[in-house]
Amino acid sequence: MNAAPILKKNNNFEINDLNRLFCKEKDHENNEIIGICIDDLCDIKNKLLCYKCIFRLHKQHNMIELSEIKENLNKELENYNKNIDYINKFENDFNSIEIDFRNKFNEIKKNFIKCFDENLDKYIKHIKNEFKDIINNNNIKSNINFQDLLTQINNNNNENVSKIICNYLNKKPSKENNLFEIKTNLYNKINENINNFIIKQKEFYENKIKDDFQQLFDNNKYLDFEWDTKTYGAYNFLYDISQKNIARKSKENGTITVIKSKNILQKNKIYSVSFIINNCYGGDYQVGFGNDLQAGSCWLKEGPTYYIKEDGIFNNGHLLNGNGLKNNDLIKFIIDMIKKKFKVFINDYEIYEGNFYIDKEIYILAAIRNCNNSITVKEFYEINNY
Repeated sequence: MNAAPILKKNNNFEINDLNRLFCKEKDHENNEIIGICIDDLCDIKNKLLCYKCIFRLHKQHNMIELSEIKENLNKELENYNKNIDYINKFENDFNSIEIDFRNKFNEIKKNFIKCFDENLDKYIKHIKNEFKDIINNNNIKSNINFQDLLTQINNNNNENVSKIICNYLNKKPSKENNLFEIKTNLYNKINENINNFIIKQKEFYENKIKDDFQQLFDNNKYLDFEWDTKTYGAYNFLYDISQKNIARKSKENGTITVIKSKNILQKNKIYSVSFIINNCYGGDYQVGFGNDLQAGSCWLKEGPTYYIKEDGIFNNGHLLNGNGLKNNDLIKFIIDMIKKKFKVFINDYEIYEGNFYIDKEIYILAAIRNCNNSITVKEFYEINNY
């Protein structure tokens, strides 16, 4: 049973609810609202405008038409609901990860207990042998075999009884053992063994815990993504990097301009990278991966690249798949640098899988046409398999 979502989507408000607003100014009653006043110098409390308000109360004021407000609110609502979906999906993913993690941890714990018990048995056996050595080294024995003497007495064999006693009398008295010293030596030896055992087990389990837990997390090793603060030689740097993973086009409006990751992708790794594009100001946008040989170009299609944009997935300008993007879609690439394969997902649905052929250094790449649009890398990590 799934837990309740962290955040709830807006399922009540609809853009058309604004159509139920009517003017309440005197003699304007029931007139349709067609805009809102945004004039800084306007001191009228009611900013909602009907056609009479525009030509009377708010004459020559700055205003926004209701249709534009609807469009902006609709984008805001879509973005909000998509963000809610993303957060709630992350929560569900985390719950699955937690279950898997707990199961693996319990397996590790069982192996630890089993291993610990085996090691403990070995050390107990070792301590017992130490005990025997101490006893033997201290020569704790008698000059007479009391068990043999008892046997002869029980057999009523006076001759053998006399032999045993005479032999005893002819021997030197047994050396008196220092039992306190023996006990002290024995305890010291036991403590030494126990301390050694604890130290070795501590070292062993610290290393093993580190290795086993690292293996748990190695399946998804999250990386710190950073856009490079340099671009290709033919252009000045045309982006603002407000955060390491967010690039906003700031110059040369109307020109598609490429940006790349600061670090190259390693040949022996598998990467997952997710993007969100904020394209509220129109124009083209592209995200993908490839080489930065197109120093004299501003299009991803000019270099050895694989990328997705609003009308499909492309390789060097050639269409591979017709599934395009919409603004604020979540785009994910899985890039297998070992097998030279990649997958593309839109909003967590796989839309394409194929091979790539690039024998140069590979970067994460992106491009935006219009200023103030931005590209955000939401997640970037290494995976063991997919």
